Amino acid sequence: MDIKRIYKIYNYRKRQKNIKLYNQAKENCLRQIEIAEKVKKIFLEKFGAPLPSHYGFKQYSIILQKEKKYEQAISICILAQK
Repeated sequence: MDIKRIYKIYNYRKRQKNIKLYNQAKENCLRQIEIAEKVKKIFLEKFGAPLPSHYGFKQYSIILQKEKKYEQAISICILAQK
């Protein structure tokens, strides 16, 4: 897997014109969320606190809100705070 692909969330901005890009943006958010705990540990070891905001969590919660999946959006926000 190309690590750069994980961070290409810009596809979400083009979602209205291309559903494939919309779905890819969602997948990229989920990939970022999957590796978040590992990255968090590394970040804390190298730089200490505070942690920066996490774009994958933020963008995915926005996507869920727009899909009217409010409970899932809240769950993602709670997970992001851990």
